[in-house]
Amino acid sequence: MNYKEILSKLDEYKMTPKVFGNDGDRYNTPEYQEYLKTAVDTYNSNNFWNYVQSIFGETEEVYQHGGEGQGDSYIQVYLFVEHNVHVRYDAFYSSYDGVDYDGCDWEFVIPKQRMVTFYERPSKDDLRDLHIDKVME
Repeated sequence: MNYKEILSKLDEYKMTPKVFGNDGDRYNTPEYQEYLKTAVDTYNSNNFWNYVQSIFGETEEVYQHGGEGQGDSYIQVYLFVEHNVHVRYDAFYSSYDGVDYDGCDWEFVIPKQRMVTFYERPSKDDLRDLHIDKVME
């Protein structure tokens, strides 16, 4: 499946970000209730991910940011492994209500690496290495 087909299937099976991100909401979709009728142990927390796997193949969360102590942004990225497709959603987090999924939807994303420079106080080893470099000049 390409990313358009995956986004379409997520919509078809009513797998909104709220369903993926919130245990309580995933049990409310009729599609999932129908799937549970075939599950051996309906109280097993893995059932939802088995259900997802039955539709998309192996799926894993590859990035999550947000929640308690991490600001008001909440982001999750999932990889549909067999299709090499990443999807992401951005939600809002507050300590009072938790994650608010209103207005967020899936979007196709690709992983990109960036080089980041930090400016930190040098350690003793850093200073020693700088001194050695000066002596060698």
